[in-house]
Amino acid sequence: MARSRTPLLALFVVALTPLATQAQDHHFPVTLTSNTTAEEPTFTLEVSVSWDGAWRDDHNHDALWIVLRAGSRETGWLPIALESVTPLHDDASAAPLEAHVPHDGVGAFIRFASPARGTAAATLTARPTPDSASQLLQLDDPQLIAIATEMVYVPAGGFWIGDTSERALEHASFFRADEQGNPAARFRVESEAPIDVGPGALLYDPGEGNAAQYRGDAQGPVPESFPKGTNAFYIMKREPTQGLYAAYLNQLSPEAQQQRRPDLAPGYREGRGTLTLTRRRQWQADSPNLPLNYATWDDGMGLLDWLGLRPMTELEFTKACRGDLDTPADDYPWGTTSTHALERTRNDAGFLLEPDRSSANPDHRPALGASPYGVEDLAGSTWERCVTLGHPLGRAFQGTHGDGITTELGLATNPDWPNGADGGIGYRGGGHYYADHDYRPASFNPHSPVSWRPYASWKDGPRSVAYAQRGVRTAD
Repeated sequence: MARSRTPLLALFVVALTPLATQAQDHHFPVTLTSNTTAEEPTFTLEVSVSWDGAWRDDHNHDALWIVLRAGSRETGWLPIALESVTPLHDDASAAPLEAHVPHDGVGAFIRFASPARGTAAATLTARPTPDSASQLLQLDDPQLIAIATEMVYVPAGGFWIGDTSERALEHASFFRADEQGNPAARFRVESEAPIDVGPGALLYDPGEGNAAQYRGDAQGPVPESFPKGTNAFYIMKREPTQGLYAAYLNQLSPEAQQQRRPDLAPGYREGRGTLTLTRRRQWQADSPNLPLNYATWDDGMGLLDWLGLRPMTELEFTKACRGDLDTPADDYPWGTTSTHALERTRNDAGFLLEPDRSSANPDHRPALGASPYGVEDLAGSTWERCVTLGHPLGRAFQGTHGDGITTELGLATNPDWPNGADGGIGYRGGGHYYADHDYRPASFNPHSPVSWRPYASWKDGPRSVAYAQRGVRTAD
């Protein structure tokens, strides 16, 4: 006989815009109904979701990436693999939503079903896979947790990388080289086919002396398996938040939390860090919507594995910044060569002068600091750590996705992902350090032009006030 369990409270963590006026972490009731009389046990879960500033148009769309987990502090946590998700349209004022579950069932994308703009809201009915249903059946009244983050769809297609301006070349920009190895033009990436590196192909200045350790080895080719950005993918709309990371820490063992906690780093509180371990041994973020900082590369990879995402490559970073546009040299992600119109700026407390997202007018991009696809803060918030093509371990990256399961110490389990100790990662986009930081004209902080890559192959992934990494997921 079917039985209905008491609705359990789920923590629904959304990477919202960090505004002081916004609500803190969102909590929604989840209803779980099990049918144990069938040949295979089945469960149905309901989660109510909503987020502001959603859109879908002929160009692209945003989406909510949602993953479900079950367990407790005592028993540990399991990802719930999904067979299907169906939005129930229960708000007459909101446009209908649709759900897409990728082939691996790790989570689901929730998005407008047709062109619309505004608040997205619906109740989701989720059906786990038979294997996950069997695992749920073995748990004694588990907690159910739905975790979500806003993503942006980047369409398939070719794009331009690099620049040949004097300043860009000084900062290790990509370029198409002539047969003598001299800069000839920007480089066009048209497909996921291997890319040769050297004269007559893709090239960049690896530098000399101290600079050579940060720019890359100028070797190749870049294999076909390395994600180049011409396939469609989803990217986090903004960097991961401190509230999202607190939810991640709360699902780790005490030993793993000790390894992954950023709050012990020198200067953490002065550097906008707000994560706190309470007397009840629960992590919370006093400012949950602030961007996550002071996380190592390995911390971030554990978070992305837990979310079912993956790191982005530096080519995907460029695609998210430029789209298919032929922008001016030394451009920023918002399409101009200036920061004068930028209203979305940082101080030591967070973002200021938040623009209105209700308009689709592309003229607002320089104020919002948004890419052609609506991705925010790709320059000027924290440095964007990416997988580099300037190191053998970076070029070995195959773009596998996280499966929601980390090691006992909270590390990612994907063997093709670079780690913070051995190399294969780099930094793009520039970062905001402190209000009194010495930001010099024409420097790469706090905003770095898209093509500049002075630290694009720096193997370290340490804790810092201005370092982070956002996740992506290849679209099916």
